[in-house]
Amino acid sequence: MDNLIYLGIIILAVFGLFVASHIFREKKKKIPLICSRKFKCDSVVRSKYSKFLGAPVELFGIFYYVLIIVSFSLFLFRPSIISPIFIIFVFFATGGAFLFSLYLTFIQTFKIKEFCSWCLSSALISSTIFFLVLASSRAVSTFISMAVAYKYEIMLINWASIAVGFFSFVFFGFIKLWFWRDLSISEEKGRTLHVLWQAILFVF
Repeated sequence: MDNLIYLGIIILAVFGLFVASHIFREKKKKIPLICSRKFKCDSVVRSKYSKFLGAPVELFGIFYYVLIIVSFSLFLFRPSIISPIFIIFVFFATGGAFLFSLYLTFIQTFKIKEFCSWCLSSALISSTIFFLVLASSRAVSTFISMAVAYKYEIMLINWASIAVGFFSFVFFGFIKLWFWRDLSISEEKGRTLHVLWQAILFVF
């Protein structure tokens, strides 16, 4: 059963890689990104939200889908060389991609208020990959066994992440108030705040 799941994940990742690569190629041509009539892909992929931590979002997608293709090919054809730590890493990578796809969909819905069919397709693919990983008995059993074995370390990391998140939000608020001291924020300061906020979200 797990082998069928792995094969399905690989196929989905290949489609995801095609989508991310297509967006990247079309943006480099500096021509409008064409999609279905009901969507406005170019408005989305060229918005200020199209970059994360200063890098194009589609590059993260390309890297992620390549990682998934390579990892699950190893799971499928060379399972004996895979360590539990690597399984956990891939498990969290798929979970992170799922959450990131939710974030990008939220941005399209409430910030840009336009939708990109290519972007939504990638979000659907990464979400499906995550749920297929949850359906994999090997991934889930490895995660549970590692969680039990390192429960105290995990608790410490959780508390540390909460502390870092709290102080990061306080720091962001202080910087924003400092930028607002003259009751206006320049475009450059706005970009700085945007990247800083993305960095906080990434760390948290």
